[in-house]
Amino acid sequence: MSNPTKLYYDKVLTHNGQTVHGQTTDLSKIFYNLKQIDKSWFDKFTDSLSKNNVATSIPPTGRFISLISMTLNEGERQMVTMDLLDSEEGAKAMASKADTKEERDKIMNAFYMVRTKGYENVYNDFILIEGEAPTDGKNSLI
Repeated sequence: MSNPTKLYYDKVLTHNGQTVHGQTTDLSKIFYNLKQIDKSWFDKFTDSLSKNNVATSIPPTGRFISLISMTLNEGERQMVTMDLLDSEEGAKAMASKADTKEERDKIMNAFYMVRTKGYENVYNDFILIEGEAPTDGKNSLI
């Protein structure tokens, strides 16, 4: 991809000059980012949120994996995007911290989806930016 898609976070971490982690609790950034990742993932997430007052999504995001969770009842929300560096052991370690088998399976499935596409092939599909997401009227929450 010649022009990587920008995703926006409150905090972005690097390791050895490479972006490896982004995190945000900002509602507009979460929705903006999820729309940028894939509109169908956004639709599934917002459908679950409206029907169940809770939603969790773990989409593959280029070389990254994103973990997005939100509850309306408690007003909790978080999006974490991380580069597992094409490490199955790293993915398994992350999955082992999940609360349920379903969440562990979702993490591993997202990892294998990234690997199936080829880590190097999707390396530059997305970049993580520390800062505010664009607001041009097209990125409304509804």
